[in-house]
Amino acid sequence: MTPRNYETALSLLECAAKALEILYDRRDQLEATIEDVSLRAEGAVVSAQAKMLDWQQVAAGLKDQVQDLERRLAAMQQRAERAESQFAAERDRVEAAERQAAEALDISQGLHSKIMTAFGRSSSAHKALLVAMDDVSGV
Repeated sequence: MTPRNYETALSLLECAAKALEILYDRRDQLEATIEDVSLRAEGAVVSAQAKMLDWQQVAAGLKDQVQDLERRLAAMQQRAERAESQFAAERDRVEAAERQAAEALDISQGLHSKIMTAFGRSSSAHKALLVAMDDVSGV
């Protein structure tokens, strides 16, 4: 080999050594960046898991509240249905009482008419009663 070939080879080796040095530095930077990103990602995962657990607890609490509200709603619906049944029964009793009152009024008016016919001013019983009262007061 000629000295020029040695110089070229030496120059190429120096360039390769510098390139390797640059590549090692770049690799070190990339590894540091990867480690930093990895640490931040792990922190984000831990934070996300904590938030997920918090939301799961909130969801479980809300589910319990929904179940409690559903139970209360069912109880209220049953009470409302009982109240409606009781109201219908009361309405039926009121209607029956109104019919009985109307019938009693009819009977009362009928009796009043019969009494007035039997003992009223123009009846013979009324005249007899007046005579009997006069006899009793005259005694």
